Amino acid sequence: MKKNVPETERLCRFCEWASALHGEDQMLCRKRGVVSPLYVCRAFRYDPLKRDPGAPPAAQKLEYISLEEDAPSE
Repeated sequence: MKKNVPETERLCRFCEWASALHGEDQMLCRKRGVVSPLYVCRAFRYDPLKRDPGAPPAAQKLEYISLEEDAPSE
């Protein structure tokens, strides 16, 4: 599966060929060996499962409005 990924996001930490070593400090690449997570090479292949989704948006606070106060008097 190919996906157009901007050059700034073609990092080793998002590559199909890389696995994390010691947390996020270094990556083990099947093509290049031990590299930095910010390393970029020609063998890059994007893996969407390695991207961490952002935090969900905060819920909006709703105000309580009483319908009895807004009713017109007869």
